[in-house]
Amino acid sequence: MARTTNGTAMIESIIALAQSKSPEKRRKIMDHVSELFVEGAEIYKDDELHLFNKVLEGLLETMCVSDKCRLSQKIAKIDQISRDLAFALASDQETVAENILRHATALTDADLLKIAKTKGQGHLLAISQRDQVQPRVSDVLIERGDLPVHQSLAANPGAAFSKWGERMLVKRAESDPTLRETLCVRPDFDEKQREGLFEQMSDEAASKLRSLLDTNAQIVEDLFRSAGAIIAEHKVKTRGRSVAAKAYLQDIRRGQRSLDKVITRLALSNALEDVVHLLSEMSGIHRAYIKNGMSRRNGEALAIISKACGLGDLGYSALCRARCRQMKLPESAGEKWLADFRVLKEADARRALAIIKLQLKSMESQAA
Repeated sequence: MARTTNGTAMIESIIALAQSKSPEKRRKIMDHVSELFVEGAEIYKDDELHLFNKVLEGLLETMCVSDKCRLSQKIAKIDQISRDLAFALASDQETVAENILRHATALTDADLLKIAKTKGQGHLLAISQRDQVQPRVSDVLIERGDLPVHQSLAANPGAAFSKWGERMLVKRAESDPTLRETLCVRPDFDEKQREGLFEQMSDEAASKLRSLLDTNAQIVEDLFRSAGAIIAEHKVKTRGRSVAAKAYLQDIRRGQRSLDKVITRLALSNALEDVVHLLSEMSGIHRAYIKNGMSRRNGEALAIISKACGLGDLGYSALCRARCRQMKLPESAGEKWLADFRVLKEADARRALAIIKLQLKSMESQAA
């Protein structure tokens, strides 16, 4: 990407365009500035970052909702966006705010608290899905949020709770089996709390969950081996996306491509690294774990992750064949992986994935 050598000229030209009365010109400058921002955020100097943020902040008042949504999607995961820009988007209507609320690191706990105390359930749900949710924020989400917010918080490995918050969630779990099961597997709930939750279940439901926990424990151990130690040691924060996987992900989310067709295309091209990045983004599991699962002869972990992401038989079949080629295994190995995948129900896979994420988080903490 070419960068200007004349900072003053760049500032003047961008400001001139941003002040245009034409909505089409303003839209073009928004697209242009946001693209430049995303592509070069990590290498721009402070004065250049300040410029990009100020121009986008100034354009917000003139943007329609769809333009704000596009901007939010583009910049939500950029650490260099300003707090003012992040807060303005996060305070907007739900469709504009959700990506920023989930991902923007510029938002402080004070910002999140202000939004959580004043906005609706869509905003609360987005906050509950952040990588880290501090107890004072989760308290407000529990107090004001409805059941989907509570379920999302409970399933979030990065959410921390106060003692009051834990009691409220346990109380709510009495009438919601999904919340109850999720709380049972949280590593930050002690054995006494866990047993109390098991007592709320029928004997059959408790037995099934205990069996699932035992099964998943081995899966998590396999995934964590080597990969988890590296992640914990280096305190990896971001996942680092490939360009191809990022583009495919955007197309999938816009409904322009299906996950099945994308995975099939990547598998046929033996682009397994891009498959790893894509599944990582869609599942919320670090790519090191996905890569570890991809290289193991036991395909159980990868089947759970793939099924939970919504991958179908066609895409998984292509992926199995590609893995066999890479690992120099007979086709019969891929056929077995596919047979196991076909009998796995998507709802069970999503349930197992939620438990795996919580258990991986616990193992990371222990290894740190």
